[in-house]
Amino acid sequence: MSLFRSAGPPDAVARVLDYAERLAPCGLLASRRAIEPAVLADVLPSIFLIDVEPAAASARWRLVGEALRPFLDGSPRGRAIDSVGPPGFRVLLAGAVRMIARDRCPIALDGLAGTGGPQERRLRFDLALVPLADDGRRVNAALGALVWRPLLATAPDPVGAAAAPDTPAALAGAMAEDGAGG
Repeated sequence: MSLFRSAGPPDAVARVLDYAERLAPCGLLASRRAIEPAVLADVLPSIFLIDVEPAAASARWRLVGEALRPFLDGSPRGRAIDSVGPPGFRVLLAGAVRMIARDRCPIALDGLAGTGGPQERRLRFDLALVPLADDGRRVNAALGALVWRPLLATAPDPVGAAAAPDTPAALAGAMAEDGAGG
């Protein structure tokens, strides 16, 4: 059993981390071609793939699961990862991608991110990010899982706005009402 599972991250995050361990045990790096979407079919809506250019210190969205699109301005394919999504999360994700490219090992993070806008809402997130290397050595992609939740499901959040129901559509609607979204 994976050490990640005992830490209790949401199912999509734990599934991606466990899958990465099976794909490339003992610190080896799997290639993007080794990923079998059918194995992760039940959590695909929360999964994403990023193209990484270590030499240019940049990364771009390649694929984004349906559950994530409301938070990432629809379908951000081809756009820089630091150009879409909640403002604080953009910075965190860009730093996490640089870290996995440098250290060549998966990470799991959780935290808070604001939606931006005059009625900013804070959302909790759980994130898994797994480095991939087509040549087995140089990181050129990342497989990730991301789960967003309201900070509080039933009480007002710390900035005074009522928390939205725990669904991607409801959270995206709350972001749109606030004039946020990227």
